[in-house]
Amino acid sequence: MEDKLVISESGFHDFGIVGQKETLRHNFILTNKSQIPLRILGSESSCGCTVADTGKDFFNSAIKMDEKIDFPVVFSTGTGQGKIAATITVYYEQVLAEPSAAPLWSSQVEVIATIKPDYRIEPYEIDLGKINGLEVQKVNSKFSIIADQLETLEIKDIRPSTDTMTTKLISHDGSKFEYEISLDVTSFVATQEFNGNLIGNL
Repeated sequence: MEDKLVISESGFHDFGIVGQKETLRHNFILTNKSQIPLRILGSESSCGCTVADTGKDFFNSAIKMDEKIDFPVVFSTGTGQGKIAATITVYYEQVLAEPSAAPLWSSQVEVIATIKPDYRIEPYEIDLGKINGLEVQKVNSKFSIIADQLETLEIKDIRPSTDTMTTKLISHDGSKFEYEISLDVTSFVATQEFNGNLIGNL
């Protein structure tokens, strides 16, 4: 069925590459292409990051034939990373003499954004492989924390999740911090798989 409520840009908008904790806005145009007035009943978002920024008079008011109305959308990036997509479904009906006979229709808008984080960790995961505890007592590796959107990065502390792990700052220049991470193998008395993580205070 052809949409009676036509949305500008085919109901799609790409905000492009953006930062975290940003509030983005875009205005779609809704046009009544039916032969009788339409009434918008409500809208539903696929996630809390995206809402329809409409006033209280937006819903339940009649839209005349060929009339255009604004449909502003607000997208909050929060702490998201990578490509994020969200949709808002608009529900509407024809304005008939007998409202109970009016079928319920819907149209949808979609917004996407590629969110670049304030900082990144490289590598994000470290695999130390199989370790022979009879041959070595400690294994080391390195990782970096790099500012992306931020001009400078302040790291207050990095805390391992277990006493078998330690970290040491090797170098930093304000935008990149390089750390050495060590795993004490002597605490393991049998063959086992180990998983640990680091908690940072930035």
